Amino acid sequence: LSGEMPFERAVESLADTLRVGSSERTVRRQTRKWGAADVAYQEEEVKHIEQELPSPPAGPDKMLLSVDGAMVPLVGGEWAEVKTMVLGVIDEPVWEGEEWKVHASELSYFSRLMEAEPFGRAALGETHRRGVETASQVVAVTDGAVWEQGFIDYHREDAARVLDFPHAAGYVAQMGSAVWGDETETTKEWLSKQLHTLKHEGPTAVLAELRTLVQEHPESPELGDSLAYLEKREAHMQYPMCLAQGWPMGSGAVESGNKVV
Repeated sequence: LSGEMPFERAVESLADTLRVGSSERTVRRQTRKWGAADVAYQEEEVKHIEQELPSPPAGPDKMLLSVDGAMVPLVGGEWAEVKTMVLGVIDEPVWEGEEWKVHASELSYFSRLMEAEPFGRAALGETHRRGVETASQVVAVTDGAVWEQGFIDYHREDAARVLDFPHAAGYVAQMGSAVWGDETETTKEWLSKQLHTLKHEGPTAVLAELRTLVQEHPESPELGDSLAYLEKREAHMQYPMCLAQGWPMGSGAVESGNKVV
């Protein structure tokens, strides 16, 4: 219970459901004790995998792998980034809202407050358990951060990499707003056209349009910054291929995990 809610509420829920009385101090102490034991067990599993190289279980035909970071407040007013990985089985596309959408099921999460490199190693137990190594195809959907690409390299270098479509759309929208203003009809019409092209034809024509904006508006350096971000990730914006292959294009699973886990 205290892994899912504040300690005070866990005490109340324990009393309501099991008629067991406890204190916040006891619940906090037990949660930390068994949480530390769980972490120690997972660390031993990683060492075992590295040393013994056990055969991984069979993975699914199509597997989703997504990672992200979220800033969380710590005691004392400091903030730190918790990194989260989600793994899931990619389901067949379904027709929703007048378009094909792809969802993932059997989701499992792994989170740690640590730097990127040790986080990649710490997640080895979960990726091994889920059969990431043996899955026929792994699709890695992320927001494009550099550390996330290193994580993917570590666990499944040949994964198909996809830049989260809403993330890409946000950068395109920023450029339109910088030129024609926020929420203007011109911006909305231009953005709708660019995003339709991006999703159904790919990034080539859209990037060409964005380069034109940069050339025509040298007074707005932020345009160049947004363009550079997208150009660097052009290979990960092949959305027509995603539609054809039945791959997910959004990282909502891991972003939801940031809130829940």
